[in-house]
Amino acid sequence: MEFKPAVDVVGIGISMNQLERNTFLQEKILGDIQDYPLPRQAFDVVACWWVLEHLARPKDALINLFGSVKQEGLLVLAFANLLSSKGIVTKFTPFWFHMLFYRVMKFKSRPFPRYLRLAIPPGRVVRLAQSNGFPVVLFRLVEGTMTKRALTRSWLIGGTFSGVDFALQAISFGRLSSLSLDSCVMVLRRG
Repeated sequence: MEFKPAVDVVGIGISMNQLERNTFLQEKILGDIQDYPLPRQAFDVVACWWVLEHLARPKDALINLFGSVKQEGLLVLAFANLLSSKGIVTKFTPFWFHMLFYRVMKFKSRPFPRYLRLAIPPGRVVRLAQSNGFPVVLFRLVEGTMTKRALTRSWLIGGTFSGVDFALQAISFGRLSSLSLDSCVMVLRRG
């Protein structure tokens, strides 16, 4: 990703090691978005990408992020859909299971522990955003790369998943979104 010279890019993280690896940042803040006092209405665009599901208090983080966005500014979010099959399995299985799954599937990355708090199903995030003056500009449930890779690596896993997903769609008369839509992307604008 490249930014024009006039763009100031600020990053916050709980690991200085991770912050140092990010070469695009002009300012690096060592802190936790759940309680670090972000400057009020200071940013035109705030991106929170694959973080909320890893937080013990994602609602606190969202409130903090809302406060940091300028009037007419954007908050861009990507997070795990707790109401997907991956979200449900992740929520109710121990972390060692995820480590084993990554090894068996030969994924190069390593999983981070996840909380997947009940504050982050997409509908709740939308309601929280709207109640804090952030109408939704874009909302999409999408199939994440991890799910795509897992479903295509094994015909047994892919076939079983497709059958279960089809049955749930039939039982709900299409009211449930596909369980493969494990990721949520939102763009919110401060009104």
